[in-house]
Amino acid sequence: MSQSNLAEGLAITFQQVQKYERGTNRISTSKLYEIAIALGTPITYFFEDLDLSDELAGESIANLERQQSYRSSKEGYDVIDSMSKLPRSTRSKILSLLLVLQPGQDGDDSGGTKA
Repeated sequence: MSQSNLAEGLAITFQQVQKYERGTNRISTSKLYEIAIALGTPITYFFEDLDLSDELAGESIANLERQQSYRSSKEGYDVIDSMSKLPRSTRSKILSLLLVLQPGQDGDDSGGTKA
C-alpha cells in the first residue's frame, strides 16, 4: 500500500504518514489502531518483534488481539460509531454502567445480572 493510499484511508496527508514512518512524529494508540485496520492486520503485528517471554506481556497481547477482533467487527464498529455521536456526559455515564456490568465486578461473574 502506498503512503498516499494509507493517508487517504486515515484522512491525513501523505506527509503525515512519512513523519510517522520516519519517527519524526509519534503515533497515538488510536492512530495505530486506525493504521492496523487500514492495513487489514491485527494491531499486534506492530509488536511482533517484542520479547514476550514475560507472561504478563503475553496476556496483554492476547487482550489486545481480543479487543482488535471486537473493534473490527460490525457490532464493535456500531458501538464506537454510536458512542461518538453522543454528548461527552452521556458517554461517561454509559462507560460507568459498562464498567459496573463487567463480569467479575464485586465478585459477580454473571455479567451484572443477579437472580
